[in-house]
Amino acid sequence: DIDPDNAWPTGAAFEPLNLTISPQHAYQTVIGVGGQARFDGQIEDWNLETGLRLTFENVGGDQDITTRARFDAFNVGVRPRTAKLDAERIAVGFDGKLYLSEGVFAHIRYDTTHSESFIDHEGWAGITFEF
Repeated sequence: DIDPDNAWPTGAAFEPLNLTISPQHAYQTVIGVGGQARFDGQIEDWNLETGLRLTFENVGGDQDITTRARFDAFNVGVRPRTAKLDAERIAVGFDGKLYLSEGVFAHIRYDTTHSESFIDHEGWAGITFEF
């Protein structure tokens, strides 16, 4: 959802640049078939857990999203469109967890999604202290 009251800053320095955006909803359903492999091992005295994921996904629902916007001072409307989303895509992911000591572990995760018209990458890392 795009909330017209929060999506863009108001009170532009040049008044004609104030932009009002109409609410827009997009609904999608993602169905996937895939698998995951897990590997456990040891490095020195540290336990290691890793995983690899592969999923084939089909996206149903809204593939093309158009937003309505208007410059307030000019009463001029624009209709920006998102890139059309592909219905077929493949997702690959990797994660790892290294236990450093009792209740302390480092972890990473990386995921990527590929389709004909786009590639998406996500990743994060951290250290967790359990107590």
